[in-house]
Amino acid sequence: MLPKDTIDKISKLAMLKLTQEESISIAHQLSNLLDHFKKIEKLPTENVEPLVNLSELSEDDFHQSLRADLVKKNISTEDITSCSEHKTGQLFTVPPVI
Repeated sequence: MLPKDTIDKISKLAMLKLTQEESISIAHQLSNLLDHFKKIEKLPTENVEPLVNLSELSEDDFHQSLRADLVKKNISTEDITSCSEHKTGQLFTVPPVI
């Protein structure tokens, strides 16, 4: 599992205020994700040609690779901004970028 200080640093960079339970949950999720990437790194890819564009696929393969366009419930702006200390109304407050 990722160390607490790493999760704290990530949450600070993302400007998120996480509870102890959320930090533990995120640590588990990120650790699982990183473990998955480690498994992918071990796959032999020497003879695999890179896919530059989906249009290089055959028409049948292309249509099978697309997911169904489903309507899903949207997350409310209030729910999204509620976890940030830095907000003005419904907007995130960020440092100016020049």
